[in-house]
Amino acid sequence: ICAGTQGKGVSCLDLRAPRRGWQPAGLDGVNVTGLWIDPERPDLMFAGTDGAFDVILMFRTRDGGGTWEPIGANVPFPQSGVRLMSLVQGVPGSSTVFAAGGSVWRSDDLGETWREVLTQAYQAALEVAPTDPETVWAGGDLAFTFAPASYTAVTRDGGAGWRVVWETGPSTYAPSLDAAAHPAIDGLALLGYGGYVLRTEDHGGTIAPVLQSPVGFRLDWGPGPGLAYAAGSPLTNATGGAEAYLSRDGGASWASIAGKTLVPRRIFDLTADLRWAGVAFATLEPPDPPSGEALFLLAREEGGDYGRSSDGRPRAVTFGDCL
Repeated sequence: ICAGTQGKGVSCLDLRAPRRGWQPAGLDGVNVTGLWIDPERPDLMFAGTDGAFDVILMFRTRDGGGTWEPIGANVPFPQSGVRLMSLVQGVPGSSTVFAAGGSVWRSDDLGETWREVLTQAYQAALEVAPTDPETVWAGGDLAFTFAPASYTAVTRDGGAGWRVVWETGPSTYAPSLDAAAHPAIDGLALLGYGGYVLRTEDHGGTIAPVLQSPVGFRLDWGPGPGLAYAAGSPLTNATGGAEAYLSRDGGASWASIAGKTLVPRRIFDLTADLRWAGVAFATLEPPDPPSGEALFLLAREEGGDYGRSSDGRPRAVTFGDCL
């Protein structure tokens, strides 16, 4: 498992030898906000950033983090005016990669060239459906509006056309934070907003709220047809108040699994392991003062309590995205 960090680049932990601890995988000094590893070519990784490096919007490695190449010079200036590639996700085994932030871009040559496919700025969610690489979900805040507004949109043709499936604001505003398409059931997806989780079985044709709580929800699917996770923290900057939930019926119903360890912390992201049922990782804000304790929390046995991972980093950093 690898994670992007705040100011410390990318770090990876070999789950086959966890006692070795977290090892640096390059980009020290970079705030990594999005990370994608090709499961069919694990040495190929893309790292999104916070846009602090001028023309460099993203980095790519072909050797597992040994060397990183900057991406940005061949990215067209977005219509929104916001040059940002904070999120990234590709199609395993192919040359197609999507990125989002100040727009949604598509590359069909592993990031050498890019084109805009959705011109809306301030994207906070990006998901390429595992069942269909032409189905992509995106969401975030609407740009340049007089009042807060957010949305989730989906394309079924690789970005040529988009359909907005959910909107909020101004009186109903809730930030759009995440989208998770089921790894095996086409059309089934969960949408994470501030305060609730939505579920659709038909690519957004019909949508229903399935979980409500005053946190910003991050989502992921576990292995099998029914296992799903939802976790998040209050939308204020206060530390603590984290919540985590498990579904065993495809996201239709949920049960709390936060336990005592997770509640005092602040959650930034959530990733479930598709190989091992009941294993999920949450990326957290480091304790204050830093204690050196593990920054990943591990869920075991399909809804058991979250607990510390088997090995922690020797220094406290904030993990931004994990895979």
